[in-house]
Amino acid sequence: MRTFFKLNILSLLYGCMTAVPCLLLYNTYRINDLIGLNTGTQEILFIIVTLIVYILGAVSGIYLTAKWLKNRVINMWAVLLWFPYCLVILRTFGWIFPITNEGFEPGPGGGFILIGIFAFSSIFLLFINIFCIGKRVVEE
Repeated sequence: MRTFFKLNILSLLYGCMTAVPCLLLYNTYRINDLIGLNTGTQEILFIIVTLIVYILGAVSGIYLTAKWLKNRVINMWAVLLWFPYCLVILRTFGWIFPITNEGFEPGPGGGFILIGIFAFSSIFLLFINIFCIGKRVVEE
């Protein structure tokens, strides 16, 4: 039971790691309205924040996998379980902070970028977990 709890915490971390770039991308106009940054500055800032989130997520994911899950094959479930957590985070954010101005809604092509973010996250998390399993095989 404890392993199941730890696996879900790790999946929640991975879900947050993917939800942050999605939220930053889809709330560009709202951030511009709140803070007053132009879109060029926001793009640079979002790239930096996304890189930091992915690097911290990868390092903490490798650490928690090694410490909690002992680099077992069960950590491969985190590659699948992050997706529902990401969707819950995105839906909760949309429920708490609804778009009141129709001009702030993202364009119709934004879904393709989300598909790319989700595909990249899946492959990235797969490589992280394969690295952890491979590290265990080398240690044994």
